[in-house]
Amino acid sequence: DWVKAYGTYENTKSPLKMRLKGLFADHWQDDGFWSFKIKLNGENTFLGMKRFELQHPRTREYMNDWYFHKMSKNLGLLAPRYGFIRAFVNGERFPIYAFEESLDKRLIENNRRREGPTFNLLDKKLLNGRPQFYQNISFNQEKYYSKTAYGRSLIKRTERLIDGFNDGELMASEVFDIKLMAKALAINDLFGNDHSLRVSNIAFYFNPLTGLIEPILFDNQTIGDLSAIRLIGEKINQDFKKPFYYLDKSKDNPSNLFLMEFGLTGKLFL
Repeated sequence: DWVKAYGTYENTKSPLKMRLKGLFADHWQDDGFWSFKIKLNGENTFLGMKRFELQHPRTREYMNDWYFHKMSKNLGLLAPRYGFIRAFVNGERFPIYAFEESLDKRLIENNRRREGPTFNLLDKKLLNGRPQFYQNISFNQEKYYSKTAYGRSLIKRTERLIDGFNDGELMASEVFDIKLMAKALAINDLFGNDHSLRVSNIAFYFNPLTGLIEPILFDNQTIGDLSAIRLIGEKINQDFKKPFYYLDKSKDNPSNLFLMEFGLTGKLFL
């Protein structure tokens, strides 16, 4: 549950709401160094952010996600602000904590994009402790965009693209920014880990200027041995009968993911 609280940064006190964060126990271990979601009220921001998360760096393998987000931004991908601060909770000194920007319009603006909706392809509800995949779109700040005719039109445009692609009526190049999607795959190969491409982690942004959907990568964590984990395309080609990323185009299957077609690279499953 969200609870009311206050936060202080550089002698500025801000009212806020906060709650615990995390599906798994690494976010709320017995040592009490838990993870939190923060929403600032009023006019104040924290380093330009109104919504962000605070978590022990161990949840992101310490420095690994810092490197990952820096490189993502350098390649032109949308990337959240991510860094480290000294934290105190109820007067108790905590270890150095990591902050990570949440999905909202400030993340988009900080990446020099025109404001547009962000969304996930994941039902946020849980069944037996696991997130359930589904075909509908889970918009972030849907109430905010539903307040204006322009905002509602952006939501409808996004829905038409995803539905058209899922129904096979639109090509990947008509829906997604293929160059940015390719960079997202490449950076995961470079880091030797594809955790940020899983449907439970990857988010998307509809760019109203290009009319295309861009990826937003979160939670990559590990820097792995590429010789052991293999390139994403290699895994798809060699393990095609049972790939890590699979596709079931059946409308009745709630675990339906999306088929991406990248020209000469063949078919990749996200």
